[in-house]
Amino acid sequence: MVEFFPCYGRLVYAMGMNVKNPETQRLVRELAQLTGESQTKAITEAVRERLKHLHRERSTGLSDRLLAIGQDCAPRLKEPFRSAEHGDLLYDDLGVPR
Repeated sequence: MVEFFPCYGRLVYAMGMNVKNPETQRLVRELAQLTGESQTKAITEAVRERLKHLHRERSTGLSDRLLAIGQDCAPRLKEPFRSAEHGDLLYDDLGVPR
């Protein structure tokens, strides 16, 4: 299959990939063997998952990521930190920082 993609206002021929890195070749073979997929399918799925992760990571704001971290960590907190007011943890009875 011949593919063309735009590059600097021109259509450029997209050549097939030829991976020469021995570690990458080994990893692709291992992934394909573990999943039962062809090497091409294993690479396609791995790249698709990585792109999905990167797009999701970049599309969410900092506040969304921090809330997700808080929701993940909250069940792990032990008393007195689980139910304490933040002011009680940070300040003494006179309002002076601990």
